[in-house]
Amino acid sequence: MPKNHKDSDSDSDKSKNNDSGSGSDGEEEEYVVEKVVDKRTKNGKIEYFLKWKGYDDTQNTWEPKENLECDELIREFEEMRKKSEEAKKAKTKKRRISNSSNEDSTTSSTKKHDEKKSRKTESESRDEKVKESTKEKEKPEREKEKEKEKPEREKPKKPGSKDHSSKKESNHNVSTKHSDEENEKSTSKEKVKEKEKEKEKDKKSSNDDKDKEKDKASPFDSGLEPEKIIGATDVNGELAFLVQWKNSNKAMLIPSKLARQHCPQLVIDFYEQRLTWHTD
Repeated sequence: MPKNHKDSDSDSDKSKNNDSGSGSDGEEEEYVVEKVVDKRTKNGKIEYFLKWKGYDDTQNTWEPKENLECDELIREFEEMRKKSEEAKKAKTKKRRISNSSNEDSTTSSTKKHDEKKSRKTESESRDEKVKESTKEKEKPEREKEKEKEKPEREKPKKPGSKDHSSKKESNHNVSTKHSDEENEKSTSKEKVKEKEKEKEKDKKSSNDDKDKEKDKASPFDSGLEPEKIIGATDVNGELAFLVQWKNSNKAMLIPSKLARQHCPQLVIDFYEQRLTWHTD
C-alpha cells in the first residue's frame, strides 16, 4: 500500500505522536493511507480527505495532492465519484422526463375540456336561436287567435269553459319551457365546476406523490442509523456531510438539512472536534 509522510499542516494530534516517536530513534514516523474519503479545492489547490491506517475517523485530515504517493487509492476514489455523479445525472433526467410527460398530459386534457366547452356553447346557442325563431313564428298566430277571441269575450262566459282552460294550459307550457332552459344552464355550470375541482385534486395528488418519493430517497427512512460524521464537502453549491452508518463500513454524503433534522447531536460533535482555540 502507498505511504505518505506527515505534512506540516496535518492534524495536531498526529504531529504530537510523530514528535514522541522521533525523539528516541531520530527518524520520522510514516503514516499509511487506508482510503480516500473526500475531495475539495482550496486556494486553487486540490486536497483529499484521508483515512489513516491504525487511526479512527476523528483523525482524518485534508492533505494536498502534491504531497501524496497513493495514486491507486486516488484513482479508485475518482472512479467511484464519477459513477455516483453519473447516477445522479440519470436520476435528474428521469425526473425531467416524467415531469414533461405529466405536463403534456395535463395540456392535452385541458384542450379536450375546452373543445367540449366550445361544442356545448355552440349547441346551446343553436338551441336558443331555434327557440327564438319558433317564438317569432308563433307571435302572428297568437295575435290572430286574440282577434278571434275578442267578440267571444264580449259574451258572458260560463265558469269552467274550454277557452279559459286552454289559456291556463298555454301559460303553464310557457313557464315549463323557461324553467327547463334555466335548469339546463345551471346543470352545465355545475358540471364545469366539478371538472375544475377534479383537476385541482389531480394536481394536489401528483405533488403529494413527488414529495413522498423525495422522502423515500432519504437513507434515514430506510432504517439506517448514523454513527458519526467523518467529513464535510460542497456538493452542487450545498453543504453535505459524509456520514458513517452503524453496522456498515460504507459512508454516504447526506445534505446538511437532513443531517440537522435527523442527527443534530452528531453535527454538533463534528464541529466541536474541529474547533481550534488560540491562546496568547
